[in-house]
Amino acid sequence: MEERRNGYLLSTDLALWDAAAIHAALTASYWAAGVPLDVVTRSLTHSLGVGAYLDPTDGGSPGPSGASDQAGVAGRRPGDPGQAAEAQAGVAGRRPEQVGFVRVVTDRATFAWVCDVYVLPAHRGRALGKRMMAMLMAHPELQGLRRWMLATRDAHGLYAQFGFEPLPVPSRFMQLPNRSDYGGERPTERRGSPPSSAGR
Repeated sequence: MEERRNGYLLSTDLALWDAAAIHAALTASYWAAGVPLDVVTRSLTHSLGVGAYLDPTDGGSPGPSGASDQAGVAGRRPGDPGQAAEAQAGVAGRRPEQVGFVRVVTDRATFAWVCDVYVLPAHRGRALGKRMMAMLMAHPELQGLRRWMLATRDAHGLYAQFGFEPLPVPSRFMQLPNRSDYGGERPTERRGSPPSSAGR
């Protein structure tokens, strides 16, 4: 699945996932501070998800409103026929820059756990989180599941738009309290750290 809009590419293609970029974002999050790169890499191997990227065929970077600013390529106007071809040729063989992510742990039959949701601070306010969630929930391998779950500290409003609600009887759910902080400090306890939307 793929969508291009307003200077961004959203895709379910696992080959586009940039483990180093995802690791950099997660290790700065409140739920995975200090997570080792090898742990992130293994988690990606066993997941489905959606990545958000700067669109390499757009010819420019998204502006403040999310609209694409394409006008600076050799003085050409947006939509110039040669511009997209040049952009395609320039990105051949390399990944687009990743700016957002959501993954799901699932058996692809009955259950899905949504986690590691983030949008980099410079790219927030453009509905990327909402667009990634919409694409994730439309994924053909995630249809007909009995239950979706997630945990969040500060993004309840986002997930409520997709039908998520608090557990009706929380006492029926249990966890094994062996949660590791990977030895990293909690960045949200530092002044000025950016919020994240959903944890593990």
